[in-house]
Amino acid sequence: MKYNLLKNSTWLLNDQIFYKLQHLYIHLKHAKRISWPNIKKPKSFNEKMLWLKLNYRNVYDSLLVDKYKVRDYVKEKVGEKYLIPLLKVYSSPSEITIENLPQKFVLKPNHGSGWLYICRNKKEIDITALRKKFEKWHSKNFYFIGREWQYRNIKPVIVCETLLEDQSNKLLDYKFFCFNGNPKYIQIDVDRFDNHKRVFYDSFWNKMPFTTLYPKYEHEIPKPSNYNEMENIARKLSENFAFARIDLYTLNNKVYFGEITLFHGSGNEPFYPKEFDNIVGDDIILL
Repeated sequence: MKYNLLKNSTWLLNDQIFYKLQHLYIHLKHAKRISWPNIKKPKSFNEKMLWLKLNYRNVYDSLLVDKYKVRDYVKEKVGEKYLIPLLKVYSSPSEITIENLPQKFVLKPNHGSGWLYICRNKKEIDITALRKKFEKWHSKNFYFIGREWQYRNIKPVIVCETLLEDQSNKLLDYKFFCFNGNPKYIQIDVDRFDNHKRVFYDSFWNKMPFTTLYPKYEHEIPKPSNYNEMENIARKLSENFAFARIDLYTLNNKVYFGEITLFHGSGNEPFYPKEFDNIVGDDIILL
């Protein structure tokens, strides 16, 4: 099966069949195993993500995944102090200019996930190539990648924020898995751009015996000194959701909001060992 064929033929498939085929393809590619999800009677974490994608509809959620408008939600729920400083918002790639920006910054489209440009030295930027990169993203509707409905009608803009970085230039991203407002697991990704590995801790900072999609990081990661504050923020931002992943950073003992994800991995990330797909899935209560 060619993934490009699947992507180019989405209009032929109803949502349920599309979800199942995409899930099967990704598990075959990454885990080398057949995984045909049961969406009607879901038990595993991934199956419940797919069920939520298929059945859960709340127009308010488009605001949560919009990388620009979500700032208002965060400001209202936990306070403006947790927002990464905003430098500029561009309505189109042709508007991007760097003359008045600091040497280091981050650019990202508001209407997708994983689309990111990190600048550590603006003197090295080819502005034409940069605009071309964002034109490619700007023209895409992220909905069609995984059929996550909340992305469908987002009006694209480009957000420019301050670059957060520690001395190692490898600032950790703490992804809180929250179930009905209860943070239970924290996913941490290490060396994302060269040797990507991943580790999970529970809310008591015990290392968990599983990973998803990427190999398990075997070394210990110290519990942040302001962990309780981070957990409280995740709890407030995720309340009233069967599942929400709240991404946070901590730098110089200050917490910053990253993003909110409603359907982690779009319901497609293999668990290793695979039985933890069901174990973690037990925490999601579908009404």
